[in-house]
Amino acid sequence: MNSEVRIGLRGVETLWEITVLRHYLDSMEEQLQESNRTARMQLCGELQVGSKESYDEFLSYVQLHDGFYDEQLRTLRFSFMVRAHILFETHIRSFCRALRVDRAIPVGFRELNGNPVEKAKVFCTKLISLLPEDHACWPALRELQLVRNCIVHTYGSLEGFGEPKALRALAAKHIGVSVQDEMLAIENVFCRHALAVVHDFFRNTFRAAGWKRCDVELRSECSG
Repeated sequence: MNSEVRIGLRGVETLWEITVLRHYLDSMEEQLQESNRTARMQLCGELQVGSKESYDEFLSYVQLHDGFYDEQLRTLRFSFMVRAHILFETHIRSFCRALRVDRAIPVGFRELNGNPVEKAKVFCTKLISLLPEDHACWPALRELQLVRNCIVHTYGSLEGFGEPKALRALAAKHIGVSVQDEMLAIENVFCRHALAVVHDFFRNTFRAAGWKRCDVELRSECSG
């Protein structure tokens, strides 16, 4: 009986962790915005504007504060994107490992070539037919991999990054990614979109594998 319960809950942990990560993003951005608002009000209350010189000084302090907030927000979203990719890589490894045992697949995830998305595609389309090769999840996951690579390798700078054209093409889609002064900029909507892509991928593969799915649904805010 214990074995039946364990098998019945396969996949639930993955989808639940995705939901928790979504709540983390919302909570952290709200806290950062509130902290910024409070600090800005305190700054405005402490600085006295009585002359042009003091007004210029006031503006410089405000600009410095706003720049610090923008960098905090950038760091938060960058770290979120990396965490979303870690979640994908960790759980796709576990999923492929479990299916290899269940169905006696001769080749495992670790033996495949390429990045995690490329390995996942080979495993789920060639070694076992779970998703078609032209499924919409593959280019979407590729975009997540692309953004993660730029963050990890060059901290979002297109200078020195190996695929600047691909990032500019992604920015041209206007789904929450842009390039500003040769730096990658990510909006909250793209963070949500990326997490919804990961959720949809696992939901579809779990269904195809016959695993019980979690009822939690995440809707991509970039769809349509």
